[in-house]
Amino acid sequence: MIRVIVVVALIAIVPRPTRAQDDTGDLLRCGVPMVRSLESGDADSFHIRQPGDRVLIDAIDISGDIGLLKLVVADSPDLTTCSGTLALDQGVAEIEVSDCIANPSDDREGQYTIAMSVVSQSPGNCGIPLPCDTAVPGRLAVRGEVDSYVFPASGDGSEVKVALGNVMPDSQTYRMRVFDPDGMPVDGGDSCDGIISIAPNQPGLYTVLVSACAKPVTGHYLISWTPTTCPVGLDIGTVNGAAGQTVQFGVALHTYGNPIAATQSEILFDPNTPIAARRRGTPDCAVNPDINKNATAFAFLPDGCSGTGCSSVRAIVFATDNSDPIDDGAILFTCNVSVAAAAAPGSYMLRCDDALASTPTGDRLFAACSGGQIIVGAMVCPGDCDGNGQVTVDELVKGVNVALGLADPLTCTALDTDHDGRVSVSELVAAVNSSLSGCNEGTPTAAATRPRRRTGSESS
Repeated sequence: MIRVIVVVALIAIVPRPTRAQDDTGDLLRCGVPMVRSLESGDADSFHIRQPGDRVLIDAIDISGDIGLLKLVVADSPDLTTCSGTLALDQGVAEIEVSDCIANPSDDREGQYTIAMSVVSQSPGNCGIPLPCDTAVPGRLAVRGEVDSYVFPASGDGSEVKVALGNVMPDSQTYRMRVFDPDGMPVDGGDSCDGIISIAPNQPGLYTVLVSACAKPVTGHYLISWTPTTCPVGLDIGTVNGAAGQTVQFGVALHTYGNPIAATQSEILFDPNTPIAARRRGTPDCAVNPDINKNATAFAFLPDGCSGTGCSSVRAIVFATDNSDPIDDGAILFTCNVSVAAAAAPGSYMLRCDDALASTPTGDRLFAACSGGQIIVGAMVCPGDCDGNGQVTVDELVKGVNVALGLADPLTCTALDTDHDGRVSVSELVAAVNSSLSGCNEGTPTAAATRPRRRTGSESS
């Protein structure tokens, strides 16, 4: 039975993974919609810098004044479409957007939204990992927005269902598009009917894009994926930190009823938030002593790398003196991350690859691995909505209203210290403590850039 996440009366919107802000003009970023104005006969230019990724560009008229939009890859006139969607095998290109049927005598100006999604299994994929058999709330906050999710498949041909439904009082229907690990459309994986059934025959990470069906509107929805059997899960944690700090994340095990004695995984990190190194040059990671896996080992990859030449860490959790199963929900290990002093505020992804698990008898099991984030921001006092260095009673009332669903989380982003799109009891308690004891010690938070995605119509 599919479980649904419900928090009081507030829809817990899954925070979208955003990359750190930069000053590079009209650079299309994965998962960040950009809203632009266009006059008939004019053209806008955008560029993509996603080497090695297969990307999808979606552009749609949101004003009703433009009609069909023409997408052209500069220097490649054969890569032209008026369908509003353009796929690129290599995510490095210059894109021009214009009116497909330009009328020089028509001086009307219209608005459109352009969005870029990475649809291949690669470090650039910004999709939110979907938990197994659990309905997750989502929201299209910008007309023409495209949300991205990922789920794993073992590739054994067993049925997987992806379901999408409205959250009342919305009556909008939504479109789903499913892509395989290579970024190619899956047969039968494009629908506005609310459910897609596929039988993946390729192991790896599949991408689901969610957008409005027909009219470009905003609205809430629930999305879930349900395989025949939930795979073993490894979940990388999300932590807050400030530039120049060292922070720690953990990796948890979810067995879904399987006896698991050992795991392996590879964690890929951003150059601005690398896993720290010990004096001997080994990863600064440690196994949880409570799980009794004394032979657990960690290594930087690629083999022989050092410093900025390293891009990931391989973790093998096992023991040489026992094959005891690990408890469900246990933290397998933790790693320290050195946030670069020059790291800009934003979210830096921790991605996972090559995840496997073993039973006590040595049977290999496919494992799904959910990525995490290092959220970098300034030191902010919990509950200090106006940033004046103190928490007052009116700010506490704002927090209560957000927790009860009576106010938007953006009313006071300093209350939502874990950036999950809501205010919990523990976060209210932290704000009360700040009010009583003062803001002597802030909490690293990127509240200014979370929990919503920026659009191209906002300033960087």
